[in-house]
Amino acid sequence: SWFRKARFAMALFSPFFMMGAVGVAKDIYLEKFGLDATTFSLLVTIGSFWHPFQDIIMGRLQDKEVLSRFFPVERWGRRAPWLLTHCVIAALGASVMYLPPAGNGAYAWYLVVWILTTWGVAGSLIAFEAARQNVYPYKEERIKVEGLCKYSCMAGGGAGGLVFILLSKDASLAVRLAFVLYIIPLGLTSLEAVPLFKEVHYSKEVHSAEDTSGV
Repeated sequence: SWFRKARFAMALFSPFFMMGAVGVAKDIYLEKFGLDATTFSLLVTIGSFWHPFQDIIMGRLQDKEVLSRFFPVERWGRRAPWLLTHCVIAALGASVMYLPPAGNGAYAWYLVVWILTTWGVAGSLIAFEAARQNVYPYKEERIKVEGLCKYSCMAGGGAGGLVFILLSKDASLAVRLAFVLYIIPLGLTSLEAVPLFKEVHYSKEVHSAEDTSGV
């Protein structure tokens, strides 16, 4: 049904929401928190180098089913545990991105929280790509799902972009604390798709770590 397909497409809402929410955090850190641009550029470079290794590591961990000890494959499938755990990880990371400690601790805070958030997002997206091949194995079905996925991605990215727009105008502590209550529930919205991900029980499946912006 269309409702089922929409639920599956919601798996992309939270990852794109969190990417939108923290993707421009560096601008807030520089303009509102007054961090040194040279030092901060080094952190961004480190994050950029880590990103491709992160996807490779995440893909291998999922294929080896390292979470099966805590989430039996017979009950949870191969990909549902990754969406469940890593959506939560990313939501927690994104929710505290704009609450750094004062002083030089803000540099380490940004790097650690950025890696934590992107790690969670990567786990969710890779789980989605792999699950889609099994939940919707036929091209006709995937075409319909991909249309809904585009809307889910746009909605998530748009909702995440509001964080930057509002913090650009007012980055007071009260506003940043309020965003914790905004980011966490929207960051967990994709958990709606977990029951569908449980259907992925096959021992072998096509795995892809490609950017889902092309879905």
